[in-house]
Amino acid sequence: MARSRSIGALLVMVLFFGAVAGFGGVMVFIIAEGAYYGFDSRSWPATEGIIDESRIMTQEGENDKKKHHLVIHYRYRVDGTSYRNDKAQFLDNVFYPRTSKQEVAAKFKPGQKVRVYHHPSNPRVAVLMPGFPIITFIGGLLVGMLFLGIGVLGLLLLRK
Repeated sequence: MARSRSIGALLVMVLFFGAVAGFGGVMVFIIAEGAYYGFDSRSWPATEGIIDESRIMTQEGENDKKKHHLVIHYRYRVDGTSYRNDKAQFLDNVFYPRTSKQEVAAKFKPGQKVRVYHHPSNPRVAVLMPGFPIITFIGGLLVGMLFLGIGVLGLLLLRK
């Protein structure tokens, strides 16, 4: 009976550390993909677009902590096809500070004509600001690697 409890506890720990490592791996992948597209977007072609909406949405979070999200919608045309998008910049809602979100919302006003940078072979992928915020990349990568490292270390320690 004691042996089955220890196997159960071991299984729970393997699942826990596996989930922590998995979360970290997914986070690193998302940050790396955003950085790749952000870096690549600096050489994308641009077209004219129009801002339809630009604002900060505030939600109540846990412990009366408010969460702020950048909401931006714009439309543009590429080779006669109309598109709509909601991405200001790659990695812009990951660890973007509230003040930076407010600056972006203030920069792009509804009705304003803007330059939209779109992927050359997939114009559905587009941004208003090419590149990515380096602080978001570094912070997200460090947090993701921390979770990945804790998960992997926990799994390795369970082997002993």
